[in-house]
Amino acid sequence: TGPNSLPTCDEGNTEYGLFETDQKCPNDKHRLFRTSNNKKLSIEKCKKKCSNDPKCQFFSYGTNPTKNKWKGVCLGCEVSAEGKFDEFEGFDTFELCNRMNTNSPEAAPEP
Repeated sequence: TGPNSLPTCDEGNTEYGLFETDQKCPNDKHRLFRTSNNKKLSIEKCKKKCSNDPKCQFFSYGTNPTKNKWKGVCLGCEVSAEGKFDEFEGFDTFELCNRMNTNSPEAAPEP
């Protein structure tokens, strides 16, 4: 499937939407998780992993990576990662539509 077939949050009635292509959650403090040992997940399981973490706003998925071992790899990151994604061919970053523009107390920075 090409990028045109992926839903966006603007289309409404969708749980997640494509945010960036060839971008992934940064490998820094904004990243919440990465599947271990290049474990392959379905995109639905990746979305669920993000939605199960109250801090997770974005998830990156190995849709069509340059190395087959990264296909299905799932990463999650906080809302603060926006604008800080790493360029990475073959990974697409999605956002959870139901968490857009919501400031929850759990998302407050640590003192």
